[in-house]
Amino acid sequence: MNGRIPALVIIVIIAGLMGCAATSPPPLVVPTGPLGEVIAGHNRLAQQYEQDGDLAAAETEWHILSLIAPADKAIRGKWTSLRNEIKKRSLALFDKGMTALQAGDYDAAQSTMLRVLALEPQNGEAVAVLRRLDEQRLRKIQAEHQAHFYAVPNVPPPARSAPRAEETRKIYDLDQGLEMLRMGDIDKGMSEVRGYLRDHADDAVARRRLNLTAQQRAGLLESQGDAERALALYERAAELGGEMLPSWPERIRTLRKQLAGEYYEKGLRVYSKDLTRAIRYFETSLRYDPGNLKASLRLNEARRMQLKLRQLPKTK
Repeated sequence: MNGRIPALVIIVIIAGLMGCAATSPPPLVVPTGPLGEVIAGHNRLAQQYEQDGDLAAAETEWHILSLIAPADKAIRGKWTSLRNEIKKRSLALFDKGMTALQAGDYDAAQSTMLRVLALEPQNGEAVAVLRRLDEQRLRKIQAEHQAHFYAVPNVPPPARSAPRAEETRKIYDLDQGLEMLRMGDIDKGMSEVRGYLRDHADDAVARRRLNLTAQQRAGLLESQGDAERALALYERAAELGGEMLPSWPERIRTLRKQLAGEYYEKGLRVYSKDLTRAIRYFETSLRYDPGNLKASLRLNEARRMQLKLRQLPKTK
């Protein structure tokens, strides 16, 4: 050989490179205007969550983007890719947790299954394992209490414990409440979960499941343009669960600012036609963002105007 690459090989290499370029996912195209701002905002959040290692939150953001822009192949491709990665990681973690469970290392098994739920909040197998671990711990505590009871002289053995039907019913109530929340029946779902947490204040698994389910539903509400209900869900879940997921404080601030701006604009639109309604909109704007100076000024102006109108003499 003379050291030169044959022409046929060059053609094959070029064709291969062109084929790779043709099959690579297209870049994310962000339109201009309000829709573009929404897409850009969710895109930033998705990338930030990925950098922080919160793949479940990132997947939720890409899902929202896929609903907002269903024809965007780049968004659809990224969402599919991330879902596959989450499935791969959760399967590996689940196997690791089961290995720990079989070895009798219950603490490691619980910690690993919680990591599975952090990736896949609806992973029923991980939830079942965590429930089993809870039941094993409860039986152990009961056995220790009974052993201590029997060790005391002149005390007759206690009657056989009744079946744990009540405990099973409460766990069912929790699962049913989370399913209601997932399907959009927020009030009833929250009521069921509140009842369970009232009797199981130390159940960290239930609180984590509540937060992850609430995040998914709130993200869907945002994608449907219902920022008000999304914000209410974030805040109610945080109050009931006693803690927030890392992404929530920024999300809540953003939604409050957004809603304050929307109600301020509504107030401006009806200001000259319906002063009472304008006042109500400005008040709502300030409820979401008490520091909104424009809404505060407009509200004071509208109230003064309303007072002057009421003081005008009535025509006969």
